[in-house]
Amino acid sequence: MAGCQPLRTDVWNTGAHARAYPHPMHASALVTTLTAAIASVATFGTSLAQGAVTYRSKTCGQAASGSITLATPAGTASGDVMVASVAYAGVSGSTSAPSGWTQVPNLKASFGANQELITYYRVLSAAPAANYTFTGGSGADVASASLASFRGVDTTSPIDGTPAQTIVSSLATSGNFPNSTGVAAGSMRYSAIGIDDGSTTTMGSGLTTLCVEDNESGSDASIGTAYESTGVGTTATRGFTLDDNGHLGLQTFILAPMPCAQGGLNLTAPSTVSFGSHTLTGSN
Repeated sequence: MAGCQPLRTDVWNTGAHARAYPHPMHASALVTTLTAAIASVATFGTSLAQGAVTYRSKTCGQAASGSITLATPAGTASGDVMVASVAYAGVSGSTSAPSGWTQVPNLKASFGANQELITYYRVLSAAPAANYTFTGGSGADVASASLASFRGVDTTSPIDGTPAQTIVSSLATSGNFPNSTGVAAGSMRYSAIGIDDGSTTTMGSGLTTLCVEDNESGSDASIGTAYESTGVGTTATRGFTLDDNGHLGLQTFILAPMPCAQGGLNLTAPSTVSFGSHTLTGSN
């Protein structure tokens, strides 16, 4: 789980008045307060700012074929993490991740007669392409997709906790998304639903809708995606309703926030600060 390092203690020795004061090792800002007195201390404080994942923009679409191309969401830039969820119908062969994309662990759902819901992510180490294409396995004749960009994600370890997936094999018109583990402060919860029918998804309380694609072409494969920027992880249940019943693939995972920026004050021993006739000698 991403986060800041614990406090370190630096010792300032003023003879009989030696005392220890906490000093955060990682910081985003530095404030130095020095009180000129024989028993005074040098306190090096910081303002710690935990990073947070934020939503940037999205692109949604559907196709009457097993391949779909989506334009890169507006404003997407190097350092962002993109998330793509794609629902296919008519799939009879294996679907592979497009070049440069990584399947989110555990999030490949086969449901209905021959439908698939797969969620991928891509860390942008350079400017994005103008668009991206996603193609289902052999036999795929329908595709619905959601492509969203997020900033502030930990680009080294983007996924926090263990992603969760549920297959609903009986016809349903409502339900709850599975709860993924991962509760880092500042994280982002992402959920996707695939439906083997033409159906519109209405997201429940707490979720912000990204894409809803009611695709009734070919074998039918509809999709709905949403996010929640509270980092609630496993602590809340989020639901949905459909305007028609269907067999479902449900997915949830957590995007981890970027760790706190490293910085702060480095002291070398010995280090001294003088106040008139008084000298503080520091060690760290």
